Amino acid sequence: MDASLPPVSERIVTAERTVRAPAELLFGLIADPARQPEWDGNDNLASAAAGQQVRAVGDEFLVEITSGKTIRNRVVEFEPARRIAWNPARADETTAPGHLWRWETIPVDGTTTLVRHTYDWTALTDDPRMRIASGYTPEALLDSIDRLAAVAEGLAGVPGLPPVSDRIVTAQRTVRAPAEVVFELIADPARQPEWDGNDNLAEAPAGQRVRAVGDVFTMELTNGQGRENHVVEFEEGRRIAWLPAPAGEQPRGHRWRWELEPAGEDTTLVRHTYDWTQLSDETRFARALATTEASLGASLDRLAALAEAGAPAEHGG
Repeated sequence: MDASLPPVSERIVTAERTVRAPAELLFGLIADPARQPEWDGNDNLASAAAGQQVRAVGDEFLVEITSGKTIRNRVVEFEPARRIAWNPARADETTAPGHLWRWETIPVDGTTTLVRHTYDWTALTDDPRMRIASGYTPEALLDSIDRLAAVAEGLAGVPGLPPVSDRIVTAQRTVRAPAEVVFELIADPARQPEWDGNDNLAEAPAGQRVRAVGDVFTMELTNGQGRENHVVEFEEGRRIAWLPAPAGEQPRGHRWRWELEPAGEDTTLVRHTYDWTQLSDETRFARALATTEASLGASLDRLAALAEAGAPAEHGG
């Protein structure tokens, strides 16, 4: 082993700084592999395919590096909006060689985050890689944090946009129907175009009734585009939320949520929320701005009309 290498006790390198952006926005940029080349301070990452979902420990994502090789990253730590870490390996390797990249996003307040970036190569035993690893210094890690900060702070402070803390829109109303009836109209994607107050949804195949977090349902929009909706919250009869994404791509960070609270016999308080605090795609900001309490209320009113009329299902669930 190369005697010039530092002792194992010194093979954990860390850098941190405060960033003027919410933790959720920063984490979205880190956990989306397609965005990682934008903030890579080592100029080592070339590209990553869109649509790679990082949601839990055990997930894997592929990144092509500037040398032309493909790296497979296996997620070993994951706490949404707070912490993510992965073990990189060449795509042809069956076992990770033993080094780890970790990111932590620690809220300071609603608009500021302490970002900590760590490279841990204490378990690395491959001599060629160890010589490369010894070149990763706190300054090198800080370069990545600085680039990440520039991207995130730019998104958080785009002129003409409300502050991130104001990018949650909610509307609610009472519906004279049981929660189970209302929920069925929401959780069956084939019924959603019937109550969509924005006239944005065209149709969805039957048989996609949502049952759990992790389900994905498809929807065709009135402009002819397809959407894949990734369910991230689910409580039968009470709550459902999903992240929309173009077909085959990663969700862009905005979330639709429905919450139902029984408010008496055959009466339900229905709350509809559009949350774009984590939206990082600038091309979608204009549409997000146009999503107001009134537009959410239009969907609520149509949903109420269907539920109160006891409209029979037109599609199989």
